[in-house]
Amino acid sequence: MVWTWVTTQDLERARVGLEDIEALIDLVRTADVADVAVVLKQQSDGRYRVSMRSKGASDVGAVATRLGGGGHALAAGFTSADGDPRATIEEIVGALRGA
Repeated sequence: MVWTWVTTQDLERARVGLEDIEALIDLVRTADVADVAVVLKQQSDGRYRVSMRSKGASDVGAVATRLGGGGHALAAGFTSADGDPRATIEEIVGALRGA
């Protein structure tokens, strides 16, 4: 799994909004080293909107459903329970192992 996150401070420094980084997941998923790509985008309430993509070996839809979101096997998402991106990544890794 490869991942990155973007904070509200990052967005402010770059003078962009969440809508301006929607395609970031497409860049992250080009990494050849992993089946799953994840991007966490911090919202104004501090929580993260999480986008996940799979190249086929992992069912990210099942992972997102476990974590309160939805989608399908190759593209899915959810909103984190809190504002801790590292804890959210750990939850995703745990759900992937259990999927």
